[in-house]
Amino acid sequence: MRKLIKVYFIFFIYSQVYSASTDKTIGIFDAETAERIRKLKHHELVVNSISISRVGQELLASGSDDGLVCIWDLRSKFPIAEFSSEWPVTAVEWNGNGTGIFSGGIDNIINVCRLFKII
Repeated sequence: MRKLIKVYFIFFIYSQVYSASTDKTIGIFDAETAERIRKLKHHELVVNSISISRVGQELLASGSDDGLVCIWDLRSKFPIAEFSSEWPVTAVEWNGNGTGIFSGGIDNIINVCRLFKII
């Protein structure tokens, strides 16, 4: 049985709902029909957190118990970048202008990943 960890609603991007899940995937659902549109797979353990960039391109960040922070271009099937940590990642969030990601985990350290041109 799959359990959801986090749900993220973005109205300005096609009225979609995004989910982080214990089945190691990120789900993208139509907000009106609740139908799953896509399933993103790359993490090897539970996906704990997701965050959508609110500026520029349609980018999503995900953090997992596998220690990875993945950057997804929502037009692509696989992550376009990833950063690793020795510890499980429990939180990810984009900065205000979409040029970096804050991540944190059970080590109680906040990491900053600055993105220059990854696309």
